[in-house]
Amino acid sequence: MLRIGVIGTGWIATRHMDALTREAGVQIAALCDINEQRVEELASKYGAEAYTDYIEMFEESALDMVLICTPPGIRLGPISEAAKRGIACFIEKPPAFDEKEAIEINKVIEESGILASVGFMYRYAGAVEKAKELIAGAAVPIIRSVYVCGLAINPDWPRWFFNKSLSGGPLLDQAIHVIDASRYLIDQTSGDISELQAFGSNLSIEKTDEFTIEDSHVLNIRYKNGTIQNHTQSWAIDPNYANIELISNDFHLKIDLNPEPYAFYRSKLTGVYKNNPIDIDFTDEDFYITEMRTFIEAVKTDNKDLIRSPYHDAIKTLRTMLLANKSVEENKGVYV
Repeated sequence: MLRIGVIGTGWIATRHMDALTREAGVQIAALCDINEQRVEELASKYGAEAYTDYIEMFEESALDMVLICTPPGIRLGPISEAAKRGIACFIEKPPAFDEKEAIEINKVIEESGILASVGFMYRYAGAVEKAKELIAGAAVPIIRSVYVCGLAINPDWPRWFFNKSLSGGPLLDQAIHVIDASRYLIDQTSGDISELQAFGSNLSIEKTDEFTIEDSHVLNIRYKNGTIQNHTQSWAIDPNYANIELISNDFHLKIDLNPEPYAFYRSKLTGVYKNNPIDIDFTDEDFYITEMRTFIEAVKTDNKDLIRSPYHDAIKTLRTMLLANKSVEENKGVYV
């Protein structure tokens, strides 16, 4: 039985835990959160022990694997404590809040030899996997992508997301998923960037002391292999939609990452590939489940090759988004 702990019990944690309850041979053994009432309620729901101190949880729970679902500024401590005990880490995005911490975390992971994966779930989407297969070895001159949703106009959403000093804002929290999937599609090494420019605006929601993010962004990227990308991002447009278009003379493929509004778990691939129409709807998938199931299998078999988003590669996506925020704040392009 694989004993699993979870640190941080927000929306994404419960999404993962609901998926884990459907997996054989695993047990949600311990939960940790600074909100004592919430962690006790969820621990009762999932049949786990409740903690408000993650070190105490590690000392008492004999875990095989832990999910790090904390806000992005709380990564190094929990991962370091897990690594001391040889516990595999599934780390929600972003992999860290800044590059310095990410490098420290990567050193901890590599020196301890623990298995670690970052929660870039689009790498496990059927449409992404199929598109990557189709374009393997081909140049991708243009990528056009978009992710918009009404997160900032949702009165029930946790307010810390709208404090850039805590969440990193839409670029670090959400656009990071689409840019990571784009890097993955054109290959992890070719997915290195050489230049970017980002713009932000607040035409929908004015900045205040509590709302310090830009509500909308446009990001332009030049990759080292010559691919260029334009990404549009907003937290002030509802209903949500997210897609990636791959455009060349040989193909025009559209990866729809939520074919239905508020469907955050399946994908669809449409378009044309070498004059052949493509229309594949992955109606039965749940890429959150695929992502978690893959990591569980990697832990059970001690096979790091199953992991599609290793920490050392996730740092490259993190660096891209940190530079994008820098470009917005300094109002100029950034060369890498």
